[in-house]
Amino acid sequence: MSTSSQGSRKPVLAVMAVVILAMFATSFIYRMRHPSLSATLREVPAEKSSENRDMLRVQELMVQIQSKPDDVQALIELGEAFMAMNAVDRALVFFDKAARLDPGNLRLLRDKGMLSFERKEYGPASESFAAILAKDAKNGTAHFNLGVIKRYYLNQTVEAKEHFKAVLDSEPEGRVADLARKELEKP
Repeated sequence: MSTSSQGSRKPVLAVMAVVILAMFATSFIYRMRHPSLSATLREVPAEKSSENRDMLRVQELMVQIQSKPDDVQALIELGEAFMAMNAVDRALVFFDKAARLDPGNLRLLRDKGMLSFERKEYGPASESFAAILAKDAKNGTAHFNLGVIKRYYLNQTVEAKEHFKAVLDSEPEGRVADLARKELEKP
């Protein structure tokens, strides 16, 4: 290399060294004035990892249904997953398919009743809970849900109280029984 090219590089290197030194100094001073700033690793919040698990489960169930389209339990579970995500219309698709395959399934009837209730379709909701009671007359949860619908949405207070009493006859202890007692105390 010639001496003239080396001589022209010295000022450039000197300027670069000054700039790097200035960056280091300003960074150091800034960090000294703001000690609370720190870099940390963030964990994925539990609800996000739960959502990821839910989505993975939905994907697994979709694959399962593709290979076995008449799997009632998978259809119900998939409907429940969509219901939990507030995708009510999507849940209904899977519940309806499961109902065509196994119309008397108690879990399905409960889910359809809850879905109808959330959609403010109180007639179909009460029909679902009544269908559960036709198969299992001592189902306290179905009695309670039917009692709530009759009392607050269908204005059938007398029938509602009969269902709350039936809860206590079938399940005298527990959370549902406590709720039924509170309902019976109301005028």
